[in-house]
Amino acid sequence: NKDGKSATDRKVAWERIRQTIPREKTAEAKQRRIDLFKKFDKNDTGKLSYDEVYNGCIEVLKLDEFTSRVRDITKRAFNKAKDLGSKLENKGSEDFVEFLEFRLMLCYLYDYFELTVMFDEIDTSGNMLIDEKEFEKAVPKLEKWGAKIEDP
Repeated sequence: NKDGKSATDRKVAWERIRQTIPREKTAEAKQRRIDLFKKFDKNDTGKLSYDEVYNGCIEVLKLDEFTSRVRDITKRAFNKAKDLGSKLENKGSEDFVEFLEFRLMLCYLYDYFELTVMFDEIDTSGNMLIDEKEFEKAVPKLEKWGAKIEDP
């Protein structure tokens, strides 16, 4: 794989990410989100810029240990959360994620990381494309992950 991580390395990192990103709707997870938000919010404004989110993902969550594509993943999660948050709230800033959007952003981060793990497991050549051989070889994994493949 082009990022130099083995499947085992990625699985270990993935387990750590599952533990690190507080997505659940529990009091404990909410407190962890409050603490995490404060760590990300370096200038104490109560809202996060993309740079604060990216830096928090590297410095606090250590997500760069998991993949070389942290910037792409964080950008997608940040944009999705802030766009949806401003639509739902009918307010908010288009350039920031506020605390109400933070859980949503963490959920997107988690989902995008999960998809990245799956993609990287299938893309054994590391060329960011899945060819027919890689796809056919991945059918058992895809089925294990819940995809129904009728005619590979």
